[in-house]
Amino acid sequence: MTLYIFNPENDMALADGKPGYTPPARIQQMRRELWWLPQWWAGDDDIVWNGEDRLSLPDDAKILPWGWSPAIRHQLRQAGVRESLLPSAQRLEHIRQLSHRQTAVALLAELREQLPLDGHICGESTLCKTKEEVEEAVDRYGEAMLKQPWSSSGRGLRRRPSPEALGSSPEALEPSPNLSLAGRGADTDRPVEGHNVTTPLPTRERLGEGPVGLGREGPRVSGEGHSLVVERYLHKVADFALEFWLDGQGGVEYRGLSLFYTNERGAYLGNWVAPEGQKLAWLAQYVPLQYLQEIRRWWEERLKRFDYEGPVGIDMMLAREGICPCIEVNWRWTMGLISCLVAEQGRFGRMVVEYVYGHYSAEVEAFS
Repeated sequence: MTLYIFNPENDMALADGKPGYTPPARIQQMRRELWWLPQWWAGDDDIVWNGEDRLSLPDDAKILPWGWSPAIRHQLRQAGVRESLLPSAQRLEHIRQLSHRQTAVALLAELREQLPLDGHICGESTLCKTKEEVEEAVDRYGEAMLKQPWSSSGRGLRRRPSPEALGSSPEALEPSPNLSLAGRGADTDRPVEGHNVTTPLPTRERLGEGPVGLGREGPRVSGEGHSLVVERYLHKVADFALEFWLDGQGGVEYRGLSLFYTNERGAYLGNWVAPEGQKLAWLAQYVPLQYLQEIRRWWEERLKRFDYEGPVGIDMMLAREGICPCIEVNWRWTMGLISCLVAEQGRFGRMVVEYVYGHYSAEVEAFS
């Protein structure tokens, strides 16, 4: 038996690091109204927790929250879960450090050194611990994204455009050589020759405008021990991710490809839910599949070295500058993983989480 928990405040709870963390009211509302989300993939003998009921779990129960933090551990203890079923404080601190953006910074640098992909790899990032280091990195990159160490879905991000970038158009940018990124945009209904694509390709119009981004306070460096990640700004063509599951013993299982959309602030809009072959066919319009296979193999080997059990989602980007194989590393469940599980059930279309008329909803809408 598995206990599933949808706790979308996990990244903010990790940033806080305290058992008594209280998320913003909007995130509390999201959890109250979407607590049932794991029912999409839970088995008949599993439990999906609403965050309120008392829990009485057997000794062999497995607990799978959206993500682990001291806060969700504290909530489970208050609900009656035995200490023996929960990760230790030391284990939670290990997960917290893995989830810090410094992990993604180091892995991107390592991947760029070991897997150049004929010069098509792009993306640079720097971990900064002082305001002076932040300004130096921004000056070096020209146009940059500033990100807080624990954040996701558009929260804790800010773009710092350069004067040159403000006066340039996308057509004036020099694309990565030999990639077809410059010729087409991400929004296209163009069929893929040689592939039986029956699900329409994802477009921003189909995915809608999505919810308003939460947490609008800009990132900053303040206080001893604080840090900020500065990334070279990339001109996005499409977002995608690779989803994995680690067994904690060195085993890495590939769970699927995620094609998703975000708004200009980086907030999640939706996923394309389709068979793996169709998603690969769509990406093949922009990048040789050989590159994607090499990136996947690199991650499968590298993830074996981490002491961690559970889901891992690697957010990536196709940009006009090339392929960035590591935007974020999510040591938790992601909507991309859910889209893969839903596709395995034979449900295809678009998956969206929306905030409409003061309430949250989640659904998989079939394309006509």
